[in-house]
Amino acid sequence: MRALKILTFHFFNRFFQNETIPFKEAAMAKVVSLLSILTVVSGALAYWENLKYIVAPLLFPYVVGMRDTSWKENLIFLSFSMIIMGLVSLIEWDEIFLKKHDLANLSLLPIKGITIFASKLLSLAGFVGLFTFSMTIFSSPIFGLGRAKAYGNSIGLFLKISFAHGISVFASNLFVFLFIMCLSGLLILVMGERKAEKFSVYFQALAIVLFLSFFGVFNKLYSEISLANVNKFPISLFPPTWFTGLYEEIVGINGKAFYGLFLKGLGAIVCLMLIFILEYFLLYRKVIRVMSRKAIHLSPMVSKLESILNRWFFTTPLQRAIFQFIKTVMGRSRRHRLVFSFYISAVVGIFSLKIAGLLYSGLVQSTFFYQFIHLCFLAIVLGFRMVINIPWFIEGNWVFRVTENEQKGDYLKGIKKSIFLLYLFPSFLTISVLYSFLWGTKLALMEGFYGLLSSLVLLELAFIKFRKIPFSCLTVPGKMKLHIFWFFYTLGIYIYTYLLGLIGKLASGEEAYFLLIYFSMGILVFILKKVSINQWEIIYEESPESVVMDLGLRDV
Repeated sequence: MRALKILTFHFFNRFFQNETIPFKEAAMAKVVSLLSILTVVSGALAYWENLKYIVAPLLFPYVVGMRDTSWKENLIFLSFSMIIMGLVSLIEWDEIFLKKHDLANLSLLPIKGITIFASKLLSLAGFVGLFTFSMTIFSSPIFGLGRAKAYGNSIGLFLKISFAHGISVFASNLFVFLFIMCLSGLLILVMGERKAEKFSVYFQALAIVLFLSFFGVFNKLYSEISLANVNKFPISLFPPTWFTGLYEEIVGINGKAFYGLFLKGLGAIVCLMLIFILEYFLLYRKVIRVMSRKAIHLSPMVSKLESILNRWFFTTPLQRAIFQFIKTVMGRSRRHRLVFSFYISAVVGIFSLKIAGLLYSGLVQSTFFYQFIHLCFLAIVLGFRMVINIPWFIEGNWVFRVTENEQKGDYLKGIKKSIFLLYLFPSFLTISVLYSFLWGTKLALMEGFYGLLSSLVLLELAFIKFRKIPFSCLTVPGKMKLHIFWFFYTLGIYIYTYLLGLIGKLASGEEAYFLLIYFSMGILVFILKKVSINQWEIIYEESPESVVMDLGLRDV
């Protein structure tokens, strides 16, 4: 039991304290901040959905309630909860199954395999339970108060509804979590571990796009659902209705209409749990067999291309070392690829419905299409600026310590050239090809090149104060204070991309305007390069700010 307890807490903490957040205090602060935001948002959504039940009896005491629509508010909340849990599960993809070094270490200890498996399952249940608790601590009593007022202000009914809401949210979250985990296990079993690791990043990115896109169809979907058709095909295949059935079955108000959906939800969870357990045991054995069988082989063509780049593009050994290090990390680390792809997926997912609507309406010359080019390049630059702070092999920075020289600019040159070669230039080609179907090849190339030059300006600005070795510095999170300045960051990004898109639209079709824009961008990039190449000290390890550790008492 002692080993089970220790391992359970260890695996549970790993969901929050990892290479991205290595400090325990910082990890706890991050978790508290995230759960607090989730609690407030969930409570606000629950209050908004139940406002009519809380306010109407006060204004019109003779109103009994809205018995035919009250279940739909819970359906909306469950859908929101399942989307959030799905996104969280996708982000925590790498922490679901035991890592290879965990298996190597634990296999040497006198611990039974069933203990390792049980501790992992308990940590997963605790993870789902923690997020469920944060979503329901306010929303459950709000749902209980709203529906109790609609049906007679009974304390017993209030407790019953609050309990039913909490159980239905937990069940829906558990379903989403198990469903995604079963898909990840299926990928490994069918494709093999090596191919699955490479393909899973694209799968996660696509899944994130789908989850975010679902927010855009909320109103249309729920306007078509009613008690008359909730049990009919195809609406009965919509998972949130299953757990609305669980909610109504416990409350006992519309139980007959939802009994079949309740059985579907219960059966789905049981089936997924059995599949998950089976996959886990199969993957456990498979991972042990292939723990140390990874190698990267370069084709002759790739080797030739790299030799050309090393001679003409990466002109110093230090630049070549930085490029090889970045390429190796992004090629081997699924965590880094996933975090980076999340920024791209978020942009595509959030604006996918708007793009589809403009295409359907034939508005191919809309300013948004010009703006979207710069949004994509912005996501690439900012995404890599964020992911480069995530450590991959902290101990490896000793190689850069012993090879450090006076040419500090080569570190930044290597980073920026690597980003340009690996991500910005391929994105320029991709955008030009896709936009050629909308505007023709010439205009697409000119607008794409404009976006590429603007991304180079942004690249210089993003790394103008960067003083670290990529992927090798122990970083203190939270310095950007996103939880405070997120609104201003979002507003600034929108204004920046909109203005660039508007300039691109005004210049479309006029080559002279584009030449002027290219010349201006080139001058700006040249000035920023000159400013950034100065003498400075490399930061190999960040220390937490003193105000975090002593709460500012040092200044008193």
